[in-house]
Amino acid sequence: MLRTLIVLFVILSLLMAPAMYYYRYGGYEGYGTSSPDSYQGFSLGNMGYSSMQCSNIPRSVSYSASCTYGSVGAIKAYGINPTGKQSSTCIENDDNKVCKPFLPDDILTTLTTQCIGKNNCKVNLDQIKLKDGASAECSSTDAVFFMQYSCIQSTAQIESKFKQTSLISCLGVFACLLFLITVYFLKKNSKI
Repeated sequence: MLRTLIVLFVILSLLMAPAMYYYRYGGYEGYGTSSPDSYQGFSLGNMGYSSMQCSNIPRSVSYSASCTYGSVGAIKAYGINPTGKQSSTCIENDDNKVCKPFLPDDILTTLTTQCIGKNNCKVNLDQIKLKDGASAECSSTDAVFFMQYSCIQSTAQIESKFKQTSLISCLGVFACLLFLITVYFLKKNSKI
């Protein structure tokens, strides 16, 4: 019985080797690049995902947006959180609506051209001048610029993942069936 279970373990390990290979070396830049000696790189999470991101930064600093997986897909919200208000807010609300009219008309175009389709982008906020009449709480260098954006993966990346995870799923089902057959065989022969 022990010999059978050892052989089963070896066979199941070999069956799941493609899964670990795809997770680790399938061209994904997830956990494996940050901690090469850990087991995280061999997990499904290493394949990445689409997500929503938020960045908040004082107006006196260059703004940077980046995606861990994929590239910037769409800008959902942007604006300035006034000085003295909650600076970590990343949606338009009553506090930051007072600053929205003073943003330049072409700011969305600037953000779009510099960020959409890129893994990371930088925008120099010093070059974005507010319109005349902006209150001190909006024009202060302590006011915080925010942008909420989506990180998306390309169709090619998603198709590649689909093919790889389909193969891994089939191998998993086969491994389960092999395990059940082995347990049935051992039980039938009164070894369990």
